[in-house]
Amino acid sequence: MAAALAKNIGGEVGESIDAQKAKVAELLRKLQDVIDDPKSTSEQKKAAQAELKEAIAELKKSCNDHLAAKVVGTYVDITGPIMELQAAALAPLAPAEKSEKFNTKAADFSLHAEQLCRVAEVATDVGCDEDPKRHENLKLSIEALRDATPMVVYSAKTLSLNPDSESAKENFDLVKEQWVTEAVRLRTDVDKCVKPTDFMVESEKKVKEEGDAAMALMKTSPKEAVVKVAMVQKITNRVLEVTDAELENVGDCEYRVKLVDHRANLQQAIKNAGQATNDHIRGQAKDPEGFNKSITEVHMNINRIKDEMVGFYLPLPPLPDELPPPIPEEDEEEKPPARPPGPVDSDDEDEPFDASAPAPDPVEAPIEHAAFKLRQETAKYIEEDNDMITAARKIAQKFQQMAKYTKGRRELLELGSTEDGEGGRREKSEFSSMTDMIKTCKEIIALTKNIQKHASMISKNCPDKRLVMSLANSMEPIGMLSQQLNIIASVKASATGKYNEEAEVEADEMLTINAQNLMKSVRDTVRASEACSVKMMSNPNANLQFKRRR
Repeated sequence: MAAALAKNIGGEVGESIDAQKAKVAELLRKLQDVIDDPKSTSEQKKAAQAELKEAIAELKKSCNDHLAAKVVGTYVDITGPIMELQAAALAPLAPAEKSEKFNTKAADFSLHAEQLCRVAEVATDVGCDEDPKRHENLKLSIEALRDATPMVVYSAKTLSLNPDSESAKENFDLVKEQWVTEAVRLRTDVDKCVKPTDFMVESEKKVKEEGDAAMALMKTSPKEAVVKVAMVQKITNRVLEVTDAELENVGDCEYRVKLVDHRANLQQAIKNAGQATNDHIRGQAKDPEGFNKSITEVHMNINRIKDEMVGFYLPLPPLPDELPPPIPEEDEEEKPPARPPGPVDSDDEDEPFDASAPAPDPVEAPIEHAAFKLRQETAKYIEEDNDMITAARKIAQKFQQMAKYTKGRRELLELGSTEDGEGGRREKSEFSSMTDMIKTCKEIIALTKNIQKHASMISKNCPDKRLVMSLANSMEPIGMLSQQLNIIASVKASATGKYNEEAEVEADEMLTINAQNLMKSVRDTVRASEACSVKMMSNPNANLQFKRRR
């Protein structure tokens, strides 16, 4: 991600990205050294992890900010160069002069198209890391625009040599329309990779810069000032487009009402700025400061839209500094006798979990690895008052139990013993028979239904359609994977008695793939649910409070 951005941007910004990337790599090596050092304490490991996490967050923010700046600058006017190319092809000039002008405009157009594609390639790496479908669509759009660009230059050259030919005009119009369609599609796909808040922040900066230049130049060079005003208008049109896309994304809420109001004010302000510019150039301005006021008003309205979006997308507020004191522990003498753990319900109480510990090997222990990742996700939140986190944590623990039992059972069967017979000792497990395993599968299925129920409730109360769609996509596979788990449990139940290597291996492979996919879907659903919960105007369920641990 950072390498692609630094390569395509270059200059001081590219060097800054490279420096941050090097810092992350150094902190990663430092963390590995701390983990490998047997003398290092858990506090040192956590400190190294925190430092690395902060550096990664800074790098990602820099990448997002610079991507937004490139999108604002590059995609502000996608059709201007092709229109200039067409004008050069039809210009009534002498052959030598016309050829020189055409070649210049053709080179400018080709460079412009390549810049659109390069910024889109950066967007593929920076803004599509969690959406493979969007990544693929963007790659197809880039390829389509690159394929269409030479055709435009060729047809424009033909038109330049035959300006009176109707067939040449029709052919160029057809190719131009195709290129513009692909460019608009590419811009739409790129916009989806940029956060609307980042886009508004960069647009507001650009409008301020161009507006201040226009006001300064109007006194000394009105023609240059008009060029700056035209740039302000183009940026404003892009702001209106992104605002419209945001309005399509949100449902009925106070945020939407304010956004509609600010959009209407901005649209009126840019019209007033255009009229004020014309009046000032013609010397018909009634107010000498009317031009400056109109440009300032455009900037202020864009700033209002930016502030509204940034406020809407603010992260969760931090937990209060003062937390209730912990419940005092009872004296050893007054403690009741310890309750022996049950065979299946050992995960009802939260056992100690070290999220900073190294994860199990994904090749040697794939189910344990997926369960560890899910436990890491649930450990980020305070489990009290959040039934979804509790259910997700139990799913991870139950899959860990299943993996342990399956591994031990297969080893015994390979030695020729049965689960209840002689011939060897199995590592102690929460399961005593295949019946317990089938029962646990059913409990996991019930827990996934619980997660789906809570996620559906959250999605119904979230006004952000984009986040709702992300949540729906995350929890969609859970139902199908739960049904598969039920089938797999039945298959493994039938593989009892004499050892059948082929059936046992096949059943284990199916269980492994299902467990990995199911726990990944649960993990994604938890993340998407938290994002949606931030936007909820009210939370109808008191047992769905996403509070992060400090």
